[in-house]
Amino acid sequence: MLIPKYKLILSLIFLASLLLGRNSLYSIAVLDFVPQGVTPELAGTLTDHFAVELNNTNTMRMVNRNRMSRIFNDKGFEQTGCDSIDCAVIAGYMLGVEQMIVGSIWKLDTTYTIDVHIISVQYGKTLRSNRITYEGEMDGLIEQMKLLPWNLIGMEPPERLAKKERIREYTLMIEEEKTKGGALFRSLLLPGFGQFYSGKKISAFSYVSAELAFIVMAMSRQSNFLSLQSDQESIRTLYDASTVQEDINNYSAQLISLNNKIKNANSQLMLYTASAAGIWALNVIHALVLDPSFDARAKKTQGSALARSLLMPGFGQLYTGRKTAGYTFIGLELAFIGLTVNSYSNSRSLKADQEKIQASYLAATTQEDISAYSEQLVDLDKKIKAANNLTSLFTVSAIAVWGLNVAHAFIMGTGDDNDVTTVPLTLAYDPLSKQTQIQWTVHF
Repeated sequence: MLIPKYKLILSLIFLASLLLGRNSLYSIAVLDFVPQGVTPELAGTLTDHFAVELNNTNTMRMVNRNRMSRIFNDKGFEQTGCDSIDCAVIAGYMLGVEQMIVGSIWKLDTTYTIDVHIISVQYGKTLRSNRITYEGEMDGLIEQMKLLPWNLIGMEPPERLAKKERIREYTLMIEEEKTKGGALFRSLLLPGFGQFYSGKKISAFSYVSAELAFIVMAMSRQSNFLSLQSDQESIRTLYDASTVQEDINNYSAQLISLNNKIKNANSQLMLYTASAAGIWALNVIHALVLDPSFDARAKKTQGSALARSLLMPGFGQLYTGRKTAGYTFIGLELAFIGLTVNSYSNSRSLKADQEKIQASYLAATTQEDISAYSEQLVDLDKKIKAANNLTSLFTVSAIAVWGLNVAHAFIMGTGDDNDVTTVPLTLAYDPLSKQTQIQWTVHF
């Protein structure tokens, strides 16, 4: 009968050790963090995340937050704004706990700062403190609040939290290490990728869209070019096999017409290919000139104004606040581009008419028809030359406006030192030359 007595004693000792072990955990309560620059609802939500994770550490006996609220309501205690030692001690005596946790959440612009303290209720002093600073999305802030209890009590966080923190730190490291070289390399691979890398999404989508548009148009012209070449070979075979003069004249006219169409398709193919290459080169320059670490909220720079004016006339001036000059350059550039397109379209229309008249001229058999078609061809040739001259003039004018806009943006800079409210006329007396000098300054 001795064995059962020993078993009973051992069982009692085991239960006592469990009870003593549980009582050895100190009691603690978490007050709502004081909001500074954030809403009370957000502060309460973040406090709840903190309290739940603190309870997951299994290192203390936490007072249920609902029970805590009922006790405070019964005793008329207002915990809002309670983040001092005296307030924490009073709250701790009401709850009958050994320690209290108080904290505050600050927000300045996009940066959050969280202060948290463990207060001894008996001794009225701070046992441990911790502060974190975070800038980013709300999901990341919640994860930081979950990590905070573990750091506060000096324990390693569980893998589920540590893994997310490692990912966040790696992402931040990658963002901080962005360089012009990285942007340049990506823009060389594909237009717009350097801008995506630098966080300039609007520029990136613009480059990608423009490049795809010109590539599609170039492929369309290439397909048209090959189709016309195939037709030309078929007509040439018929031309070589024909023996009747009327058929020879007809096939000859078709070959001349096809040859002109092939030249036109080839010209368009070269134009779209050159445009695609130009977009690619411009995208590389843009990625190289604009620093990936550029902050639009930071002080405006001369280089940024230059880069914007290279991308589009007037954009550099709008960036520096010179709206009149900016809209003027934009208006002039659009006007000359419109005139260039109109002249080029007119030239193509005249060439199409010329091809038709030329085909009729070759098929003509009477002297009267030949003379009439010849006069029309001469007249069309003059009109085509005039249209081409206008196209060249307007193209050069558009390029000149673009270049002038770049020079203006570079020379005028950001305009931070220019005071447009002052009179631009300076009158001074030079004692050396004994003459009065006048200086006139104009800001665009």
